[in-house]
Amino acid sequence: LCEAEQQGCVDAIIVIAALVQGRSIIIPLKDRRKDRERKAWMDAAPDSEKSDFIALLEIWKRLEQERFNPGFCREWGIHFTGAQQAARTAQQLIQQAERAGIQPHNDLTTYPSLGRSILSGFPDQVGRRLDRGTLRCELVGGRRGDIRRESAVQDATIFVATEIDERTTAKGVNTFINGVTAIDPKWLEELFPDTVQTQKSVRFDKVKQGLIGIEATQYRDLTLAENETQEIDHEGAAELFADKILSGEWKLKHWDHSVDQWIERVNCIAQWSPDSGFSTVDEAGKRMILAEICSGSLRFKEIQNKPVWPAIKAWLPDMLLPLLDHLAPETFQLPNRHKPIKLRYESKHPRVVLASMVQDFYDVEPESLKICDGQIALTLEMLAPNRRPVQLTNDLQGFWERSYPQIKKDLAGRYPKHEWR
Repeated sequence: LCEAEQQGCVDAIIVIAALVQGRSIIIPLKDRRKDRERKAWMDAAPDSEKSDFIALLEIWKRLEQERFNPGFCREWGIHFTGAQQAARTAQQLIQQAERAGIQPHNDLTTYPSLGRSILSGFPDQVGRRLDRGTLRCELVGGRRGDIRRESAVQDATIFVATEIDERTTAKGVNTFINGVTAIDPKWLEELFPDTVQTQKSVRFDKVKQGLIGIEATQYRDLTLAENETQEIDHEGAAELFADKILSGEWKLKHWDHSVDQWIERVNCIAQWSPDSGFSTVDEAGKRMILAEICSGSLRFKEIQNKPVWPAIKAWLPDMLLPLLDHLAPETFQLPNRHKPIKLRYESKHPRVVLASMVQDFYDVEPESLKICDGQIALTLEMLAPNRRPVQLTNDLQGFWERSYPQIKKDLAGRYPKHEWR
């Protein structure tokens, strides 16, 4: 109402405020001729303001002329009780306005800056059309919904709504946007200067197969407009590339299983020996490493073949690299094998797995199956001759006593060429 006084539309805003308190006063008409005539009343309003309330104000003027006659309401599809309630609310608002020194003018012939006044009352219900092909919109607060098809304002890019109706269905929550009024984005900055800001970011352009700079104007968390710019934030570009790689959308040629295992080794040691100086490479750490690899590049082609080991190993101080190999070796030598076996580190548990055939563990001392200066026992993955796991254990002696007899019984006949003690 305060804003409406400055804009010269107090009467219209009082009526609108009264109407939004209750149910819609418009009832569908079965008589097509009367329905067309009623629409003609509503369409006769000036189009200087694009708002769903313009048509309602035209109906309201007819109601006042007819002194809210119930017969007139029945004839023209106007909810009589709803209209009476809105009239009482309007009268109360007039009294409140007069007590506050705001004087209505009893003039509903023009509606100057109606949108600006409604905006001042509903600043948290500003929205933006997402595209021209649908009525889908995005609202302040990250909400999304659809403008109702009967709305008179379907081509406004930026708008304010007086009602957001959420309905739960079997498919989820549907949000419908009612009471729509087009607004000028400049009003947001004029009325709420602290909430409008310009932010720069980068975005991947699928057509150009590279990054482009974006300058976006935002009201709270709602993007009002975006423009492409030649200025690109290289730090933001590196972080965007890193996120795409972390999500699995892109892959670096040289970031392979050996890299993942190096990280797992570091993370295991960080948990087994927290005082050793090793820090965990979590998701944020991986993002930092990837951002370093991607630094200075604007196209994926520029980074997909880049070496990754320099950035990976830079995670640790040089003095800890030899200690990593000592405490968490890549391989382990069994007496019955000619070549060392690659260990599999799993930091989620954490544990380190040694996978080899059952026969490779004959005559092996359980106490020898340890790493990290004898502090961590290996988890043994016993493999059948077909290289499929048959047992996972940390207790070699218990395996021979409890599990091996049955495994031997099951497999000896199928693989007679292998030794079965």
